Amino acid sequence: TMPLQAVTNSLSGRFSRGSPVFIISSCEGDGTVPAAVRDLVGRGHEVTVLSPSSVDFERLVSRIPRMSYEVLKLERQNRLTTLAGSGAQVIDWMPDMDLSQALMQVRGY
Repeated sequence: TMPLQAVTNSLSGRFSRGSPVFIISSCEGDGTVPAAVRDLVGRGHEVTVLSPSSVDFERLVSRIPRMSYEVLKLERQNRLTTLAGSGAQVIDWMPDMDLSQALMQVRGY
């Protein structure tokens, strides 16, 4: 898959200045996500990240040892906190939450 920053760099000229940008990503395995979000916010976009919790989805279907789960959960929370600190609205989408419930958390809608 293509890194998010490569995608946003190639598409940024097509976004109207200040237009909202909606990203759906677990935010795992792509170290360019924080920089891409920072760049978008810096260009005046209102960025919303809907992040399905792959750790919690996976825990529903497999036996992840508790300590491993706690470490993965903390790492995920740190990633989401970094994105929120960049100025994005971050929605932590948990497996027991309907998509419509998650989307209701988007401010202004």
